[in-house]
Amino acid sequence: MIKKIRAAGCLALPLAVLFLLNACESYEEAPLVFDPSAGGGAAPTITRVEPPNAAFAGFTEIKLIGDNFSSRIEDLAVYFGSDQAEITSASKTEIRVIPPALLAENLTIKVVIANALAIAQFTPYTLKPVSIEYGNFTDLDVVYALAVDLNENVYADLKGQGAVSNVFKITPQGVKTAFGRTNFPQAIEMHIGPGGELYLHRSLGNLFKIGASGGDAQPFATLPARTASFDFDANGNLFAAGNRSGAFVVNAGGTPTSTGKFLAFDVRSVRVFNGFVYVLALYTGTDPAVPKSGIWRAQILSPAGDLGNEELVFDWANSGAFAAARFYAITFSQDGEIYDVGTNNADPLLRILPDGRSEAVYKGLLQPEATHLVWGNGDYLYMNRGSTQAELRRVIRIDMGKKGAPYYGRR
Repeated sequence: MIKKIRAAGCLALPLAVLFLLNACESYEEAPLVFDPSAGGGAAPTITRVEPPNAAFAGFTEIKLIGDNFSSRIEDLAVYFGSDQAEITSASKTEIRVIPPALLAENLTIKVVIANALAIAQFTPYTLKPVSIEYGNFTDLDVVYALAVDLNENVYADLKGQGAVSNVFKITPQGVKTAFGRTNFPQAIEMHIGPGGELYLHRSLGNLFKIGASGGDAQPFATLPARTASFDFDANGNLFAAGNRSGAFVVNAGGTPTSTGKFLAFDVRSVRVFNGFVYVLALYTGTDPAVPKSGIWRAQILSPAGDLGNEELVFDWANSGAFAAARFYAITFSQDGEIYDVGTNNADPLLRILPDGRSEAVYKGLLQPEATHLVWGNGDYLYMNRGSTQAELRRVIRIDMGKKGAPYYGRR
């Protein structure tokens, strides 16, 4: 009927406009955009999603596994709620997407296919943030160091009035209370040690501690040279090192002993992992074969803290875009990957894999500067974003999606 009406309209026109007849014939043969009598494609289905319940918004690649999808990305659209995802690959049975930068729970994932009348759906799903500001600190707060105890309470040392600093305790529920006080301006590093006591490192190299119930900081150990960083081993020993001071081992009674190691290094961070003392350092010696900066380690040989010879773990020159960055802290994941910080790099956190490869962590999603790192008891890494800009200076909790290596002091 449609063809007859169109043809009749053309025959009724004057014969002098013959070119219009030709135009009508062309219009008559043009295909319809949508033919309601045509059947749709097979209905797509989503049988499972990986990761199964939640992913990081704007970052995690998510796999939608099912059937009757399309291998042509241009024929597909994937939505989380009403926001569209970026499709990275597609086949008949699997679609991979980067979700939108949307933070929400109980989302419905929808797959729309060009030739299918039905829409595949999966619910509920959560898109969560990679990181959040933690502890309700403000532009006026200057945080120096962080520590975490066995109950996931976070301790933050803040600049106080005059030559003092104040330690605050933040519970996992976010309740922040005053915990302790020092009679020196800042703690350059803190760790929970044996008995749940909080150990603080003063910039001059002296070590203090605050009891498990809080209070004023009390002297613990006086080191023979200025040190910059410390950590505990599984035997309860404390290892500290600094700029050409070498590494010291301090026993439970507070007595320091020189290990005779790392004497030619400017150590910025100390971390004990899997029977070794690791240092993040600059090399200050004269051997041209030794890299200028990187990560070294020495094996712990005895319960008293005797150390083996230093050995290179990672040459900082191999860190790509981080090679020109300053570094401050080192920590480990449970599976042995190393995480460093480059403070003047746009992406402050660097992952170093056991095979020597390195890559930025959450590229484009974290801001510098990262001056301290401490892993909690689960998947959270706490980062002190120490910045000269007050509005950027914050404590950040990062969801790493994996557990950290043991902090032996808190255990």
